[in-house]
Parts: sequence; structure tokens; C-alpha cells
Amino acid sequence: MREVHLTPPDVVYENEASIDLGGRVVRLDHYSAGHTLGDQVVSIPAQGVVILGDLLESRSFPIMPWFPDLNDTDVDPTHWREILRTVSREKPTVVIPGHGKVGTVKDIDDLAAHMDLVRHEVIRRCDAGDELAKIQKELTPVLVAQHPDWDLKDWIPMEIMVNHTRLCAK
Repeated sequence: MREVHLTPPDVVYENEASIDLGGRVVRLDHYSAGHTLGDQVVSIPAQGVVILGDLLESRSFPIMPWFPDLNDTDVDPTHWREILRTVSREKPTVVIPGHGKVGTVKDIDDLAAHMDLVRHEVIRRCDAGDELAKIQKELTPVLVAQHPDWDLKDWIPMEIMVNHTRLCAK
């Protein structure tokens, strides 16, 4: 590593930037923290292509890292859903996830709908006085049943916990 020399960027941006690659414009968008503080959506609008990175993993429950002991609590499901909605409104025809097969805008919409359901159910159950463990135990099989073909089922309790922490803290 002693021979490695880091080159600082010569172009930085806050929310959005466009790069002309010789007749092909690539747009870079940073909306807000979703999956991480550094989420970036890359798109080629003229071709209908969007690259979402880990904001979307094909046919997969979202990975919501929440590790307070490691000071890793920047995931924000509310902003994440809004980022998905913003991208979906652009009607991309080619959707490149962070992991999995290339998809369509339906994949974005399916994940947003899933996240809406989790949000709604967690709030409803918190308002009913349910504890986190009970919500996880009862809601996890409901979510699996809705998408039995999705991967990363082990992350569902963490997704519920993140929503619970963000939405139900008193």
C-alpha cells in the first residue's frame, strides 16, 4: 500500500451532476441517505437506463444495516422509499440493481410497495402497543408469504427493527 497514491476528485457535486461522455450524458444524483449516506443513482436518461446500486437488489428483501455498536445507523427507509419513487417516475426501461439480474421499473415499484407495507404495519402495530419482538415474529412470515421467491429473508427482522427504531421511538 505504500506505493498507492490517492488522487482526489477534480469534480465534486452536492445533489446532481451531469457528465457528457462524448455525446452520451450520464447523470449522477444524490437525493438523501437511504441505504447509506452515500447512495448515488447513476442514469443515462436518453437510453432509459438507471443504476441503483444497493438501493435495489433484484428479487430481494432490502438489506438495512443497523449496527449501533459500530455506529452504523444511517439507513433511512423513509428516504429510501422516496428515492425509489423519484426514480420510478422517470420510467426507466433498464434497471440495473446492485446485485441480481437487470430488471425494469416494476422491480423498483415492487420494492417501494414492500417498504410501504412494512412501514404501515410497523406503525400500526406500534400504535397497538406491540413490542418489537412480537412485531418481528408476526410480520416476518407475512412478508415472506408476499414474496416467497425473494432472497435475503434473513434481513427481514432487521428491516422491521430499523423501521421500529425510526418510527416508534417515544
